[in-house]
Amino acid sequence: VLAGVLPDDRADVLWHVYNGGDITVEGPELLVRKKVGDSLSLTAGYYEDMISSASIDVKLSASPYHEIRKQENVGADYQHGKTTYSVGYIHSREPDYIADTTFYSVSQDMFGDLTTLTMGYRRAWDNIYRDIKTPEGQIINDPTFHQQADHRGYSLSLSQILTRNTILGVNYELLTD
Repeated sequence: VLAGVLPDDRADVLWHVYNGGDITVEGPELLVRKKVGDSLSLTAGYYEDMISSASIDVKLSASPYHEIRKQENVGADYQHGKTTYSVGYIHSREPDYIADTTFYSVSQDMFGDLTTLTMGYRRAWDNIYRDIKTPEGQIINDPTFHQQADHRGYSLSLSQILTRNTILGVNYELLTD
């Protein structure tokens, strides 16, 4: 029986920087992937955005904007024959927003491994807060404001290897909020 191939073991470290339009976003990213046997691959990651910006009104009032968003994620890919099952969890937090996401997908290789069909589902639930400034100048979450958001995503994709240098891909995604 032929089977697909799981990604190789790897560890990536990255420092990302964006600077434009009076906005600077930078921070570290770390990704680790490790195979456990022939059919299981585990991933873990950390990502951080340090944001600073100033619009024209902020520049005039001398109150720049600084915020840090931190994100952790874990995942697993299990392969049985030509089918790969994937599952994962992402947790992201910033001072006024906390987001949690789970995702699941199934991929099937067929027709001599030239065609791959993937179906996926994603569910996210977020907690949204409003920042206020205390009389002492400290920024805290407004105790009178707390909202929740619920998101779902459904995906279907088909990829076909046409030639040694050409792959055709068709993707569809339905999002609900």
